[in-house]
Amino acid sequence: MMLSKFLRAVILLSIGACAIYSSNAEPLRWVSVSGTSGLAAINTGYLLDSNSNTDLLLPANPPVGGIIQVVGVGGGVWDALADKGQSIQANTGVGSVSGVLGTLGNVSSIASSLDGTRLVACIFGGFVYTSADGGATWQSDLSSQANWVSVASSANGTILLAGSQFGPFNESTNAGATWPSVAIGLPTVGGPVACSADGSKIAQVNGGYPVPTSQGYLSSISASGGNSPTGVWTCLASSASGATLVAATGTGAAIVGIGIISGTGVVVSSTISGGQVYTSPDYGATWTPHGISKNWTSVATSADGTKLAAVAANSQIYTSSDSGNTWSPNGPTANWASISSSADGAELAAAADGLVYTSLDSGTTWSSTDITGNTVCCTPDGSKLIVGNANQVSVQPFPGGDNSATAFTAVIGPQLSSVELIFVGKGRWQLLSHEGPLSFQ
Repeated sequence: MMLSKFLRAVILLSIGACAIYSSNAEPLRWVSVSGTSGLAAINTGYLLDSNSNTDLLLPANPPVGGIIQVVGVGGGVWDALADKGQSIQANTGVGSVSGVLGTLGNVSSIASSLDGTRLVACIFGGFVYTSADGGATWQSDLSSQANWVSVASSANGTILLAGSQFGPFNESTNAGATWPSVAIGLPTVGGPVACSADGSKIAQVNGGYPVPTSQGYLSSISASGGNSPTGVWTCLASSASGATLVAATGTGAAIVGIGIISGTGVVVSSTISGGQVYTSPDYGATWTPHGISKNWTSVATSADGTKLAAVAANSQIYTSSDSGNTWSPNGPTANWASISSSADGAELAAAADGLVYTSLDSGTTWSSTDITGNTVCCTPDGSKLIVGNANQVSVQPFPGGDNSATAFTAVIGPQLSSVELIFVGKGRWQLLSHEGPLSFQ
């Protein structure tokens, strides 16, 4: 059975390592596999041509020097799985991939599954794109061109959200294969979206205020919509449970819906000068402002909702370790456009003026990188940094993070990728060569 991508620690490798062969190695014989599983034999190459996911179990008792090659021919993802008591050794310290998303607009938002295997990104003035192979390839099944401003993902990458500047948001429950529009009954909609780790709790900035919703969209609107504060809402984030929400306002004019009940309500216009960061501990039923007046552009939260981060134009980066009760400014003053957090809140990434900065200590200290971009996303497991620069998305190991692990139990690849493994004894397979983006568990 296909291993859960929720559990994978994805490591992206550079392309084109040289193959190494023993002078007395037996020539490989090649076998085509069209099914979804198989048992590998030594000194054999496998052409996996299924459009479904394929698992290939490595031999249980191979001789030292035995070689296996795997080539992804079909459209499905493949796994080469070490047998019980075995490991796959690989140097995974470097490597990155990048992809171009269409020809229109700029990347405005990126979201990731736990390990970075599944990604979703949107283009302002373009389309919404998904990747099932860690950013190596991208496709757009939501072909509606719009001013997309925000995307969100469940931890396993199955449930995805996309919010546009105007209009109802779209939700996919099948990893982006289909994207029905979700009408939640508000007179004015559009704006950032967020969801819980399991995807069952959904929030969107609608008509000037965040309205959290669960699986029964209309039933929960009247419970919390009328209690939301008025503001020019610019950003939104959710804890893993969905109970803690963080939102912030900017500067400008808002059209705000008040007293929403089953899609009806009074619409008023309001002009806001300066913004604040607000938190809600109860799915949006009540909100607390935190008194720092800025033109806020992006917020982030740890999985438990205790470690928060917020950025604004012409400002330092503000962080909180106590669910927003107190805040500390750190890092350089800049026009910050985006910030993202790992699940434990240790790894943070932020973008300002086209440059990316990172922190490994929950925002206390910040380091500039040589990575350019205006939109950032940390994978929840903290292993990867995903950056949007114009209409391109790049994925790389998180700068300065711990990417030293070399023993794995599975190597995974998409179509047009390949790997060559040699058995070196003591239960260890070693990576000899590869092509395309690989991931490891």
